[in-house]
Amino acid sequence: MKAHAIDVIPTSGNLHIVNKRMAPDGFYREWFPHSTVVAGTSSDRGSLPGPIIRGKKGDHFSLKVKDELVDPDFIRTTSIYQFDVPDQAGTFWYNSHVGTQYCDGL
Repeated sequence: MKAHAIDVIPTSGNLHIVNKRMAPDGFYREWFPHSTVVAGTSSDRGSLPGPIIRGKKGDHFSLKVKDELVDPDFIRTTSIYQFDVPDQAGTFWYNSHVGTQYCDGL
């Protein structure tokens, strides 16, 4: 098994949402050519889990999220997400709220 380094996004950067042919649970999704939804710091670096977004208390984030999915039912968008890290420490996760993406761990 080949080990890969996990990308880290600083307080500003790009997060690409892409499709990739992989079987994270041992089964390929066949309804689209590259149907597992993953996130990465570039179009060709999509991974599961996606990159780490690391910050400290008080940091301000400005992330450009680029939707590059091949699903014809979705409109391609680029969104800017800006948020502050509150006076709270911990480990949090980002995820989709779309059923098929949520199951893949995005």
